Amino acid sequence: MNGPLSDRELYILDLFIGHMESIIGYLLIEQQNRFMDFKTMQAYQKLSGREKEIIPYVLKGYSNDDLSEIFYISSSTAKKHVYSILSKFQVSSRGELIKLIASQE
Repeated sequence: MNGPLSDRELYILDLFIGHMESIIGYLLIEQQNRFMDFKTMQAYQKLSGREKEIIPYVLKGYSNDDLSEIFYISSSTAKKHVYSILSKFQVSSRGELIKLIASQE
């Protein structure tokens, strides 16, 4: 069907969009709640103060260059912090870290 939408179609579309926004909002809240539990993990307690500041950004997918800009540190220092975080959680990649933390319930 081409052309302008009828008032009925616009009404249905508006309802659908509202419903989808609610679903997406719920899913985002659920995802955030999954990551809140990582602070109770034993490995988290071993992190330095700076590593505790950095880990939320790592979980959000920030790169070492992003971290260096945010925290006013060199890229190699950011890389060392990330490596230390991964080591303390006994994982070898950011993806494994995210998977480990997301699986905690």
